Amino acid sequence: MSNQPTRRRSVSVTIGVAAVLAATLSGCSADAADQEEYDYGAVCADQQTQLRVGDDDDCDESATYAWYYIPVGSRAPAIGERVSGGSFEPPSSGEAVCWGGAPSEGGEVSRGGFGSCSQVVGG
Repeated sequence: MSNQPTRRRSVSVTIGVAAVLAATLSGCSADAADQEEYDYGAVCADQQTQLRVGDDDDCDESATYAWYYIPVGSRAPAIGERVSGGSFEPPSSGEAVCWGGAPSEGGEVSRGGFGSCSQVVGG
């Protein structure tokens, strides 16, 4: 008979860790699904120069900065580039907006992208 300890403890720890991980991931995927239901991505831009600025540059509190709404499927400019393809006019109340969903280096506004939106409103 062998005097080596059994490995039951590591198996139970592994199963416990796997259960916690599965619960965490399933909760995150539900949040990601909620974030994917939007029609516009909003970026912060200077209304006078028409250039995109950082989305966290007090867009809601600035006299010259405002949210620029870009439809899903259109290209968002990089910070410092001129905005186009959208509007400073907010979309209708039935359409959802993702604030902060466009990458700072520019690119297509898409419904995908885990954790990309700081807030989704409307829809």
